[in-house]
Order: sequence, then C-alpha cells, then structure tokens
Amino acid sequence: MADTKLKIQKTSRFAYWMLNVLAVLLAVGLVELVVTSLLYGDAYSRNQVEAMEALGPVLERMVSAVPAEKKLQPVLFLCLGLGAVRQVLLVLAVAQLAKVFRSVSRSGTPFALSHVRPLWRVFYLALALFLVDIVKNGFEGPMAAGVAGYRLQISLGWVAALALVECSLSIFRYGCQLQQESDETL
Repeated sequence: MADTKLKIQKTSRFAYWMLNVLAVLLAVGLVELVVTSLLYGDAYSRNQVEAMEALGPVLERMVSAVPAEKKLQPVLFLCLGLGAVRQVLLVLAVAQLAKVFRSVSRSGTPFALSHVRPLWRVFYLALALFLVDIVKNGFEGPMAAGVAGYRLQISLGWVAALALVECSLSIFRYGCQLQQESDETL
C-alpha cells in the first residue's frame, strides 16, 4: 500500500511539472498569436481582398457594394480575438489540472473530495473552449473562401469527449465519497 502511494505521488509530481511546462508553452503561443495578429493582421486582410478580386468579375459585382476589406476585417479580428480567448482557456485548464496533480502528489491519494472541484473547473473550461471553437470555426470557414459569413460546425469529437469527461467526473466524485466513507469506518 505504501509503495502504491509513493508511486502515485511520484507520478503526480511528474504530471504536475509536465503540465506546468505545457502551460508555459501555451502562454508563449498566446503571446505569439497576439503579436502576429498585431503585426500581420492587415497584411492577411489585404491578401483576402486580392484573392476575392482574382475570383472574377461576377464575384466583383456581387461584392462591389461594400469593399471586401471592410467585410473581412471585422471577421478576421473576431477570429484572432477568439483564438486568443481559446489560448487563455487552454492555459487556465492546464494550470487547473496541474493544481490537481500537485494536490494529489501532496496528499498521496487521488480519491479526495478536494480534487473534485478543480476537476469540474477543468470540465467547464473545456466546455467554454468547445463553445469558442464552434464560433471561431464558424467564421473561419467562410472567411477562407473570401466571404464574410457564418457556417455552423460542431465537432462530434468534442461532444463525445465532453460527455465522457462529465460522466467520468461523476463516477470520480462517487468514488471519492466511497473512499471517505471507507476511511471513516476504519
């Protein structure tokens, strides 16, 4: 039993440090996204305008009422902003998960009720990430085609993963309650 507890502590400590490294890398990615969007956002918008003009005179007449740059630029900045929000959510989720592993490494047992609330926070951050991805992907698809618009895209992988995590967290919470009852009866 003591050997298993020591193994859990070591593994949790390793996971804690790896998740911290991942959080730092995601934060660097966030800074890169912000800097890139500030430096190259206008150039990307101009490239989209040139792509639209290259599609031919019929398309030009369709979009001539409003310049393409005016249509795409707000969508571009919305997508860049949503990308930044996505990165922030990822950093927060990874940091919260690292906090759970640090707590497990200190306590020596994964089945403690104190671990349930941070795990639920990770779930809610993942849910928010899913919603941000729906909005971001919905605008990016039409923008890649050179038009301003929205197309709803829902990834079934995300839905399945969120359902699986929610179910696992409910089972984990029940396991924690059983562990607490077992500890109290001894």
